[in-house]
Amino acid sequence: KSLDHFIRWLALLAGDAAMTLQAYGGVYLASNISAILKDYLEASDFRRVFEEKGRLAHFMRPIPIYIVTAAFPALTGCAAALVAKS
Repeated sequence: KSLDHFIRWLALLAGDAAMTLQAYGGVYLASNISAILKDYLEASDFRRVFEEKGRLAHFMRPIPIYIVTAAFPALTGCAAALVAKS
């Protein structure tokens, strides 16, 4: 039950942030807990809650949600940026 509440609040906050920032390119859940709960997130009502924005729900439907599963995504990005500069 606690996990379901956590997923619901995560979806609500992610949806609010996506709507506020107009994140049409997608929302990236980049945390260790998201990676661990990947299967549970995909099977839960996360997407439905994410899209529940009343009259604005049609803006939310096309926004993709990505779950980052890389161990050190920030370091990987920094390394890629360094390689690109050299």
